[in-house]
This record gives sequence, structure tokens and C-alpha cells, in this order.
Amino acid sequence: MNILFCSQPQIGHLHNLIPLAKKLQSKDVTIIFATSKSLKNEIEHLGFKHEPMGIDFMGFGDLQVELKKRNIIPKDEPFSLKLFVNPLATLSLNEIEKIALKYKPKMIIRDPVEFSSLIVAEKHDIKTLTINWGYNFPLEKSIKKCFLEIDNLRIKSGLKSDIKLDFLMKQKYINLLPEKWYDKSFIENYNVSYYKSNSYNSISKKNNVSVPNNIIYATLGTVFMNKDIISVYIDAFKQVKEQFLISYPVRNQFPTIKNILFYQYIPNNHVLPKAKLVITHGGFNTIRQALSLGIPLIITPITGDQKVYAKKIENLGLGIAINKKDLTSSKLIESINKIKNNSKFKFNALKFKNEINNLDDINVLVEKLLV
Repeated sequence: MNILFCSQPQIGHLHNLIPLAKKLQSKDVTIIFATSKSLKNEIEHLGFKHEPMGIDFMGFGDLQVELKKRNIIPKDEPFSLKLFVNPLATLSLNEIEKIALKYKPKMIIRDPVEFSSLIVAEKHDIKTLTINWGYNFPLEKSIKKCFLEIDNLRIKSGLKSDIKLDFLMKQKYINLLPEKWYDKSFIENYNVSYYKSNSYNSISKKNNVSVPNNIIYATLGTVFMNKDIISVYIDAFKQVKEQFLISYPVRNQFPTIKNILFYQYIPNNHVLPKAKLVITHGGFNTIRQALSLGIPLIITPITGDQKVYAKKIENLGLGIAINKKDLTSSKLIESINKIKNNSKFKFNALKFKNEINNLDDINVLVEKLLV
């Protein structure tokens, strides 16, 4: 049996899919990943087949360079979700179709912003499964703004117009957080299930450093290397009597500061078990991993879905959100102290951890998929 996984070429998108792929692989399912050629080594190292598709980029900086090479000038902001439809899905549609015809998969499993695979699946009557993040996909305003572009892509592929994208209601969505995280309208109107799965951290990057206990961990993930935000972090941390660890994937000459450890890369699962607070831009994997361990968060969102997650974290009492325009060292220090001095954040995070633990394990999903 073949199952095709389709992912945009960002590490965070890929990592949400790998735990399910590994479980299916253990059941003698042949796993094919369609994503950028830059991820070929990592995909094949895991024992999966790799098929290159779409523009080869590993971050939005890379994407802007690649678009300029093709004389494509986005009309929207650099991080607009519309980019995932046009040009990304537009350019990968034919490749995904060829891959699907080659392997004839029983199912296509996708990340929620890989749109070409949805269209190919509908055209060739292939079952689909969407591994959702913290988004109320497809009800978020940013998704709805893409409806016309997605419908145009459907028509280009030979499908009938579906301007309201009613076909999205027929999709199956796997949510990786408990029900209370998602909006009621999404839960009630879409085919949604909930499962917990282990988090995946890149095995191509190993780090055996010793991490102190009760550390405050700060990370901007692998895509958004924002020097201004890191500078605010550093200025705040050196004024707080705590031990901090910053993971920042750029080779910088960081200053030597007694209470701050700097690493270009360190896996989340190496740090989080020893962390008491996580400060992050709001990548879904970091949020999910922290909440799975009952750790409160401070979110400093930069763009896109991060703003949605930041608002949700604050509304659920799991941490504090600081908008980019409001982010100063004094505001960050104030937020750190607020979480340290108010036990409700830790209490709520531990309660949410228990709710995650009560979800069905992803093994249950695997058994259902193999029926």
C-alpha cells in the first residue's frame, strides 16, 4: 500500500507529518513524501521515498529570492497565505499529479496549506487527510481570502467551480490539540478528529549539550530569523535573575552573558523537559510540545498563524501574548515576572497537558486508516 504525504518545504510543516508517517511505515506501508528537493536527505534518512515538487525553498527569505528569479512579484505582504496557492500550488500542481499517477496512493495526507494535493486528490478520486495545526482551517479569515485563487486552480485542473469551497467540508481533519483550542463553528461543521502524537525533531541535527534545570527557553524556530526580536530578548534576559537558553539558527557572534546560553540549534525535545517557561514567536510545534509538558508560554508573534495561536494562548490562560509593535525589553520582563508570580498560568498549562494526554493516541488513527 502506498500513501503520499504532501508538505510545503518548511521544517515546521514537515515535522507535523512525520510521526504519523513513521507509524504507518511500521505497518509496512510505503510512504512517499512530495516536498522540496532540499528535504531529500532528511526524508530518505527516515526510510521514506522522496519526490521533489514545487519551488525549492526552506524559509520565506529563500522564497522571495526564488520568486524574483521567476519575475513573480507578490501583491500581498511577504508572508501572505495566498502565496501557498499562487504561485506555490500553481507551480506544483502538475508535479503532484504526476507523482500521484506514478504511485497510485490509497490516500494523500497533507499539511493544511498544501493546496495542489487537494485538487489532485479530488480530480483522481483519492482519499485525503489533513493534519491540522492550531488553525480553525478553513474558517480563518486568511484562508477565506484564498478561496478565489483555490477555485481558479480547481477550474484550471478541469474541475467544476466551487467558489464557496464546499468540497473542504468533505475533507477529514486531524487536530493535534484538545477540542477547547478550536472554534465551535469548525468543530460542528467539519469532519474533525483529535489525536495526540509524539513530536518529531530533526535527526540530522544533533546536540548533546547539557541543559540546566528550570531554564527559561527562547526560540524563533527555523524560519523567522528576526534580529530585532532576538535583540529585545537578550536585553530583557540579562536584566532578569534567571537562567536562559536561546536557540537561534543564524551564525552570529553572540555576546557573552553570564545568565544566557546561546545555541545555533538545539532540539526542542532536548530542552523542554527542563524548561519552566517558553518564549517563542509562536510556531505550532513549539507551542504543542510545550503544552504537552504543561509549560506556560510567552508568545511574540511575527506573522500569519502565530497571531492566531498567541491570542488563543492568552484566552485560555496558558500564557501571555505580546504583539510585535508592543515588544520591548521592559514589556517582556514584566510578562516573565507575571508568569513567575502567578500560579494560574502553570495550573492552566498542567490542566491542558492532562487534556492532551487524554486524547486518543495516533496509533488508533493508524489502525483506522489501514482498515
